[in-house]
Amino acid sequence: EGLSASKAAEAFFAANNNGFQTTMPEALEEQPMLLFRRLCMFNHSCAPNCAVYRDGTTGTTRVLLVRPVNKGDELTIHYSDELIVLPTHLRRRFVAGRFGFECRCSRCEGSDPIGKMVEAALAREKGSEGDVAKLHMVVALLQSSRTGPIGFGYREFEDWPEALAHAEMVLPKLAEFGPETFWARHHVRQLKCLALEALERDSAAYLALAEHAAASWRILPPYCDALKDLEARFICVHSRLPAALRPRLEAKVAQLHGPGLLGLAKDMETLRGWLRRSGDDAAAEEAAAAEAASRGSPSQQQQQQQGEASFQP
Repeated sequence: EGLSASKAAEAFFAANNNGFQTTMPEALEEQPMLLFRRLCMFNHSCAPNCAVYRDGTTGTTRVLLVRPVNKGDELTIHYSDELIVLPTHLRRRFVAGRFGFECRCSRCEGSDPIGKMVEAALAREKGSEGDVAKLHMVVALLQSSRTGPIGFGYREFEDWPEALAHAEMVLPKLAEFGPETFWARHHVRQLKCLALEALERDSAAYLALAEHAAASWRILPPYCDALKDLEARFICVHSRLPAALRPRLEAKVAQLHGPGLLGLAKDMETLRGWLRRSGDDAAAEEAAAAEAASRGSPSQQQQQQQGEASFQP
């Protein structure tokens, strides 16, 4: 009441571009959109030098410096975990449609060394873009707004078994086009992981999440919420594995994905150490709980036998 349509639209787009979804106790929404006074000052980059960490116990948010910077450099974050794991030709279109600006960051312009490595990891190695699109669209939908395309979502399936069946049908074919980090394969594998977790098929979910977490560590900025959540899901599924199968599954995961999982574990250990040093009691408690849970995850010795990760964005 008393707010003009133009002012309401201006407020909506400001919130959409500057708001951050988080979790907090007793919120009316499952993931409320919050406006953070200082966080809203950060511009977007597809090769950010900072990462955002959201504390679900307090609703607060922190920003971590994750790459070396020089005096006078702009500090940047990435606005979307979903878009940052897409190749430049798609990501730029979706950033423009979702946020209303053309991204000209160093990665989009092709001048960032780490960005070039990530783009190579996301790229297909064989086949055509049209062939990839046909397979991808078996499970995905192009989402659009009045300003243009804004990203990929998933099709509506009747239930999780149907979603899983479609993902498992497509993934072997997508594997012919590119590695585990290939963007379309990554997107479809994410749906497979969600379906297996929802169906409580823990052994299969553990193997799928191991591949997904190791690949995600190579293409997502370190310390970001998406990696933190992936580690938590991986540890949770691991805790439910049948005792008789656990050693064999751990050995298989260490053999196939050890370097990536070791890199992820080290990054999350660094994050937990930072939280402890921050002096925030709630965050420190969460960090201590995560660290304790991680001791029940796949053996560090098994992962270290596979060697250090050779690539870390």
